[in-house]
Amino acid sequence: MYLGNHRVLLRTVWGHKMFVDSRDLSLSPHLILDGHWEMWISNIFRLLVQPGMQVIEVGANVGYYTLLAASLVGETGRVISVEANPHMAKFVNDNLDINGFRSRATVVEAAAYSDRRVLRFAIFRDHMASSSLYATAQSAAGVGDQVTFTEIQAMPLDDLVPPGSRVDLVKVDAEGAELHVLQGASRIIADNPDILLLLEHGPDLLREVHQSGASALFDFCAGMGMHCYLIRTDSKLQRCDFDDLMQAGHCDAVFTRRILEQG
Repeated sequence: MYLGNHRVLLRTVWGHKMFVDSRDLSLSPHLILDGHWEMWISNIFRLLVQPGMQVIEVGANVGYYTLLAASLVGETGRVISVEANPHMAKFVNDNLDINGFRSRATVVEAAAYSDRRVLRFAIFRDHMASSSLYATAQSAAGVGDQVTFTEIQAMPLDDLVPPGSRVDLVKVDAEGAELHVLQGASRIIADNPDILLLLEHGPDLLREVHQSGASALFDFCAGMGMHCYLIRTDSKLQRCDFDDLMQAGHCDAVFTRRILEQG
């Protein structure tokens, strides 16, 4: 239902009501027509998130996975949703509100990062999910888009939860800043032996951002004693090494010290 002011109200296949921005070319067309986003990842996410869990989502966009997490953890669980784009953070708050999840979820309008500082953030006009710390006018023009720049507060995830707090799962989609996010969550990862990290892995972005190259994210997680599981497009998990991950190209993976059932 179009509500005016570029807002559409829809219902997902999971039964959640959602507001989305009608101008967005990234998620909105899929959510409006299909009622879901990235079904292969959604299925794994729904398998991993259990009642009572403490979940953090970084790069929440309009809150699709935040809503999924809030419904799955139930009244005894907790969700922290981190979104750097103020426009998108408003959608997350509103979507939690209309689904009755405000009591179990908190929205943090900031960029998760390795330390606390003010950073320049690029906001795409049309491909809103591509907004990031590293986008440029040139990269936007490559997809027929434009960006505007704003300054945002960045902070470590370790600052969001007290020492010793249980965190069961962290989902990160940060358009190339994933390693910085994990570096800022080093204490959380060390304090929670069974933690699950669900990460977007983009080799090209990692090469651009980190001097150590495409292996930077994998090496960090391996150094924390974690195994890697590729999320296949059939919603199955496949244990993999770095070469397997590189062969998959731009993909999503689960890093954990646990042994997970594979497809």
